[in-house]
Amino acid sequence: MVPGTFWKDVASWAETYAPKNKPMMAVAQIFGSTPILFEWSGTNSASERHAAAERLAVFISDTAPLVHLLGFSHGGNVASEAAAMLVAARVDTLVTIATPVTGNYKTGGARRHINLYSPQDRMQILGGEGLMGLPALAEREFPEATNIAVTGIPSTDITGSHGNILWSDEAWRVLGEVCVQSRAGGLLDE
Repeated sequence: MVPGTFWKDVASWAETYAPKNKPMMAVAQIFGSTPILFEWSGTNSASERHAAAERLAVFISDTAPLVHLLGFSHGGNVASEAAAMLVAARVDTLVTIATPVTGNYKTGGARRHINLYSPQDRMQILGGEGLMGLPALAEREFPEATNIAVTGIPSTDITGSHGNILWSDEAWRVLGEVCVQSRAGGLLDE
């Protein structure tokens, strides 16, 4: 599991990834194993995300023959770029959640890419990067991914439903169903 930007800077974000909280328990249930949190700085910088992706790709290469990789927000950019760096389809399933879709990060490399987003999420589309690092608009959907709009995510503040998707029963239910369908079709290894 790869957290997003500023995840270490705000106590409630860091707490989101505690082992007994909904996001981590849902990942464990869907994929049948205890998730590992990939800790990176969370700095809001494209260069730091690229460097984190390189470290994640090395970590996966050194420790696991096959993984399910999940990334939230800019953590999805880290995860997708790491998957693209790996050879021999080391990433069985790449899941990006509320990830700003820009052309600044490599994609591909995973056997299956599932992208969850909330249409009410304002922060996701504001997470793009323009010239010289200036903010720019981002897209919600990845090319060649199974893109799923999760509706009904509460919008409690100016960010819309950005972080709320991680606490949504509906988001985890939908992801679980897509993964079960993929297993039935032979796309995911048990």
